Amino acid sequence: MARMRGYHRSRAILSILRHPDFFRIPLGQTRDLLLVLRRMKTHIILKGFAALLLFSPLAAMADDSPLAKQMEALDDAFKGFRKEKDAAKGAAQAREAQQALIRGFGETPLMLTKMPDGPEKETAAAQFRVMMAAVLVKLCEAEHKFLTGDMAGIEKIVADLKDLRKQGHDKFMEDEE
Repeated sequence: MARMRGYHRSRAILSILRHPDFFRIPLGQTRDLLLVLRRMKTHIILKGFAALLLFSPLAAMADDSPLAKQMEALDDAFKGFRKEKDAAKGAAQAREAQQALIRGFGETPLMLTKMPDGPEKETAAAQFRVMMAAVLVKLCEAEHKFLTGDMAGIEKIVADLKDLRKQGHDKFMEDEE
């Protein structure tokens, strides 16, 4: 099998593997076969890494906007306080979520930047800010509930925040297909 390339090499390998006496192949041919298989595996792995390096910047660009970064920080803080039992830690995480939301308040969602200028775009931007303000109010209520020790109230606020997040994502995020 020395000096075989491409299609012919793979056909030779397949014919050896299909052979009924595969386990009786002389040791020298088995070594050749294993070397060829090892080389093929190495090439496949290298091509896979090349494809990964080629396409990873494209995926990273989609979530690199300032708004996406702030929403990720908000989501991390939200995940932290929604199950928090310590009132002081929960209040701190609610404040952290508020700060992330405030930093992202002036940003525009990617979906709105793609819209043509006009009254529809302005209306959609105003609706976005109204929803962001509603989330901010709920986060302030969560901080207040933590500070007063009303843990039952936190559960209702967490449910409300989940609903607001779903509504906002449905309205202001494009479907990834």
